[in-house]
Amino acid sequence: MKHLPQLKVDFNVSGRPLLADDYKPQCAPDGREWMPLHADQEYSVDIHMTIRGSSKRKDTSRDRGARRAHCPRFNKPVDETWWVLLGEPDTGELIAMKRVSAPRGNHLSTSLAFYTPELTGRHIYTLYVISQTYLGLDQQYDIYLDIIESDIVYQMDKDFMDFEGDLNLDITEDDPLDIEEPAPPSPDAPPGFSPLSSDARHQAWGRAAWS
Repeated sequence: MKHLPQLKVDFNVSGRPLLADDYKPQCAPDGREWMPLHADQEYSVDIHMTIRGSSKRKDTSRDRGARRAHCPRFNKPVDETWWVLLGEPDTGELIAMKRVSAPRGNHLSTSLAFYTPELTGRHIYTLYVISQTYLGLDQQYDIYLDIIESDIVYQMDKDFMDFEGDLNLDITEDDPLDIEEPAPPSPDAPPGFSPLSSDARHQAWGRAAWS
């Protein structure tokens, strides 16, 4: 057991920033918080692995590419190899998978890209870190995702609200109507004559032209 490595895994989800300013974090079942992500958008799980302890084999020119596993009864050197997988146990879907080999140092970083579902709702994804070389070193971590509306929808709503605010429509019932008043009658006009407004004159000329 003293030759087996010790593995520490840290991860985070990166991608487009959240546009929902009014989102309130909510607690997940194990005390963590649901992570809000926009629907139908690409994100990635960034994984950082720290490996401590290994076989005390002497490095040769052939062994400097990766860490060697402790397997004294195997007929040739074996690299320490890991599989990182992202899946959703509730649906049985494998979302992303990658095979990585540990470098000569003690740190290994990789990422898994994925697209969020098109529909809103909550999903529990699970990150698996599986050793292809050793038994009993596998680890898994739940990622609680709260899928909200697409960032395009949020951007359209924000633009519309900004446009509505710029209009500044302050119309009240007491506003005077823009109605053209008729001109006063000429002193030379016969009794009972009432001049027409410009709109009325245009309508009268139109009726005369068609009659």
